[in-house]
Amino acid sequence: MAICSKDRVAVFVDGPNLTAHQTDFRIDMAGLKNLAFKYGPDIVSASWYDLIPESPEVSNIKHIPKSRYRHILRVIKNKGSQGLESFLASCKNDRNQTMTQDTLYILRRKAKRYWDKKESQRLAEEHFKLVLESSTSFSHSYTCPFCRKIHTLRGRAEKGITDLKLSIDMLVLAAQDKYDNALLIAGDGHYVHAVRAVQSLGKSVFVSFFDNPTNYELAQIADEFLSFSKVIHEIEA
Repeated sequence: MAICSKDRVAVFVDGPNLTAHQTDFRIDMAGLKNLAFKYGPDIVSASWYDLIPESPEVSNIKHIPKSRYRHILRVIKNKGSQGLESFLASCKNDRNQTMTQDTLYILRRKAKRYWDKKESQRLAEEHFKLVLESSTSFSHSYTCPFCRKIHTLRGRAEKGITDLKLSIDMLVLAAQDKYDNALLIAGDGHYVHAVRAVQSLGKSVFVSFFDNPTNYELAQIADEFLSFSKVIHEIEA
């Protein structure tokens, strides 16, 4: 497809989708944004959709006074996971503040996830507008057919929230004629219907992502699919 010298480009990045598959190399955020210049000279917007980092809290804490637990959370949020390790080492021999190994493991895991998310968003914010959404909790109760007891499953709905917000924005901005070409940095099949809707408004949608996780239909309906493998020298940090 021929690109007009006056085409306006809007960039939409699915942050959770990208970071979940970013294992082989680190993404250079400036290089990622500059991919848009392949589809037009004027980048009118560049948005990074993500979730607000989940607070590294642990439910049903045992053997930890609430005051000590609140202090641990402040250490995690202010000093990161390394600060947590230093704190735990300092109270290692404090018998009155003994914590179970399971609790320690959960705290470490949640602290790492919290700070990994904060760091990726800090890097993204240097080149993209952050659009952050809150994850929502859900619960489902059912009766076991064997023991006849009622059980409740609880969890958090995360991924679909960013997908939905990105799809709506991409469609609304297209309807408002805010851009000519969209560059979608994602590989989920959830975007197929949104891409078709944007194209029906006379806009072009280009998709760029890793080869293997990219949904086949999404790659097929895009005006062009640009594999990261072909531009690795441009986007690798």
